[in-house]
Amino acid sequence: MLRYLRQRGICLSILTVLSIPINIFAQVDDNLEFPTRQMYENRGFNSNWSSNRVNARKAASDFLNNNSRAADLFTKFDFQLREIHNGHFIVNHAHTVDAVMSINGAETRDNSYFLADGDGITVGMWDAGMPRETHQELTGRVSSSDGATVHYHSTMVAGVLAASGVNERVKGMLPAAMLNCFDWTDDDLEMADYAMATSGQVGKVSISNHSYGVVNGWVSLDGIWYWSGISGQDECAYFGNYYYSYPFDVICNDSPYYLPVWAAGNDRSDGKPSDGATYYEYGDFDLENPMTYDASSGPKADNWDNGGFDTVDTFACAKNILTVGSVTDAVATVDGELVRNIANANMATHSAWGPTDDGRIKPDVVANGYLVYTCSYSNDSSYTTSNGTSLAAPGAAGAAGQLASLYLKLFPGEYMLSSTLKGLIIHTADDMGNAGPDYKYGWGLINALEAAELLVLHKYNPDSLNIVEDSLERGRFQAVDDEDTFTFESDGTEPVKVTLCWTDKPGSYGSPETLDNTTLRLVNDLDLQIVAPDSSVYLPYVLDPANPAELAAAGTNIRDNVEQVYISDPVPGQYTVIVNYSQMDRNTLQRYSLLVSGQTQNQPGDFNTDGEFNIADFAVIAANWLGSDTAADIFPSFGDSIVDMSDISWLLDKWLN
Repeated sequence: MLRYLRQRGICLSILTVLSIPINIFAQVDDNLEFPTRQMYENRGFNSNWSSNRVNARKAASDFLNNNSRAADLFTKFDFQLREIHNGHFIVNHAHTVDAVMSINGAETRDNSYFLADGDGITVGMWDAGMPRETHQELTGRVSSSDGATVHYHSTMVAGVLAASGVNERVKGMLPAAMLNCFDWTDDDLEMADYAMATSGQVGKVSISNHSYGVVNGWVSLDGIWYWSGISGQDECAYFGNYYYSYPFDVICNDSPYYLPVWAAGNDRSDGKPSDGATYYEYGDFDLENPMTYDASSGPKADNWDNGGFDTVDTFACAKNILTVGSVTDAVATVDGELVRNIANANMATHSAWGPTDDGRIKPDVVANGYLVYTCSYSNDSSYTTSNGTSLAAPGAAGAAGQLASLYLKLFPGEYMLSSTLKGLIIHTADDMGNAGPDYKYGWGLINALEAAELLVLHKYNPDSLNIVEDSLERGRFQAVDDEDTFTFESDGTEPVKVTLCWTDKPGSYGSPETLDNTTLRLVNDLDLQIVAPDSSVYLPYVLDPANPAELAAAGTNIRDNVEQVYISDPVPGQYTVIVNYSQMDRNTLQRYSLLVSGQTQNQPGDFNTDGEFNIADFAVIAANWLGSDTAADIFPSFGDSIVDMSDISWLLDKWLN
């Protein structure tokens, strides 16, 4: 049954925290006993995977208890030994104001028409530790649920996400939001406990930020090279690998109102030993078995594949999260003022590229992660500059928070499905790199303002096809609801874009040691197509993972749980959108989100629907002066229960511009 979203009443740094990719602290959170297999199974994780996780964590703990040099080295570089799986070390590390302007977040945050500043929402933040909660930019808005200790990287990330703007240069995306902060030690268990499963669930979070990953490929510590990949393999198997992101898909599938935002990783700029140099396998921290590097036989540099394809961190490969890459500032100076200019945004040298091993598009989007000015933990009024996807991710999480905050104002008490929020960010991103999606920039540079404007259109035109949340269903033996169709009108004056996004079931997790396992991780394969007025059929973008630099083409997508159809020059008339599936588990109801741009519809303030802002529209406001008619109460976007001068001023601006 079609269910439109309803209108009611009238949101890694190059330092190693993605500044560094591996969890390295060995302690268990103060409020959580050493996890058992049952604790993982109780949160929906596969039994074998849970057993492997517990055994690998126990091996890590035992190793650190018996290897003081390794423990000291991890502490020095802010690493955390997450686990030892089949003898292989999995280490957490961090991937570490123009950043806000680059993704058009200042307009949505500060413009009183939107006022999407995070008021009323709490964002989760898993990181190396706790932000400096007494910092003047964060005072009174930071809490910790697991006893995390203060950390420099966490303070930088929190600044991008939520600095209040005491120093206007560092004002974050969500200056009014609350942050609930955790260290990364038991992230999977804690995320399962705090993820929002139902709309508005009390005490849960709908968005979280994760600016860390695992140590991949080559890493240099104290001038000593270590190879963190699998012995005998000439490239690192963890890149693009689904195994360690599997639990995050379990969590998201069980909690469909929860969207984790994850840094893609910084390994594309990593070096490697010079030919003939000495290196050690990761784990040989006592330097007992030196090896000589042979450039002809490898292991290869992390960016060996055409500049760095297949370098996305294993944590960032989950289907249902939002994975974020890094670009330089998308700003320019015009008449002495900074303005957004996406032509100036360039790919950051550190930012990881896809695809995943099964060919999915990652990163999903990009944000500024280069020379970002943010909070420092040195004292309560100190600041610093840093680089990395660690700092791009909180910008993206902040954009998600802005949209969630605005949605709560437009539709009080309601939250979007995470597939709607993720789809909205992807749908409204500004295309960069190759036309359409690619494995470098994903779907493009986040544009929070365009996303906010689509939400406002949805409020004022609830019967139009702007945002839809619906479902398909398959019974035990036959389809129950195997196809949905929607129609809309286009006048042919602007491109048509339709995006389909859904939260998929977790796929088979495979093995972390298998190199480039191409087994498809998509479980429920939904399909999107559009039939034009002239009966032409348009199919979604498809990328070829075997040729990752090639342009996207139209075709049948069998890999991704995001599909998009783009018609650059539509003919006028009625378009039909068809959503169905080619594969779905039995006894399954699969919810999905649909987003549409380019349709003909009324604009807020055009009361007589003539397509213009004119005197007739002012007459409607005059007739309702100082009243509370919701149709005439157009400013702010969510209304203030009175028709007054603010509504006149907003309409006048539209008329003149």
